[in-house]
Amino acid sequence: MSRIGRIGHTAIEAVPDRQGFPRGTTPWDLSAAPPVGYGAPMDDVDRLRTALADVEASARMLRWSDRRPWTVRTHVHWSGDLPEIDLHDLDARHAREAVRAATTVRLQTGAVRFVTGRGRHSRGPGVLGPVVRGELRRIGEGRGWRVRPAGPARWLLVTDVDRAPAAATGELGWGMRLLFLAFLVAAVVALARAAGWI
Repeated sequence: MSRIGRIGHTAIEAVPDRQGFPRGTTPWDLSAAPPVGYGAPMDDVDRLRTALADVEASARMLRWSDRRPWTVRTHVHWSGDLPEIDLHDLDARHAREAVRAATTVRLQTGAVRFVTGRGRHSRGPGVLGPVVRGELRRIGEGRGWRVRPAGPARWLLVTDVDRAPAAATGELGWGMRLLFLAFLVAAVVALARAAGWI
């Protein structure tokens, strides 16, 4: 550690290197950090960024890349409890390549979210949504992978149901099942009382 200053009697020291932080980040860069409390390692985002490096290089040729560049640094990150690939600023061919590259990565989180956008930069209806949905379904067809919508202009690919969070798989956890059962019992009791059976 090198000393860079003093506040009163306390020396302020600089962080000497980036040990333990992903390449290309700083200790203060929170976009690269896995979510707090979730056991998912940072490796998923790193692996996705590595797999998508060729897409980034190819996307530099897009006519709008000087204004809206697509980089793995800005478009591949953690969002909630999953890695997310934002396909904004790509055309259909590059989005398809990104999906293909991402599906070669074995994810420890068991799922990845793709953001396609609503097509505001497209002439006519959005292009990326149908392209990404079709490519995900085609790739996951014989592998037992699940593809499902994850909100407006977002698609979720679940590659491992056992590892993916319950919110990603769309399955209710035990807590939600018990809550539903308690609500159902309360509704039956209330109806029975109203009918005079109890």
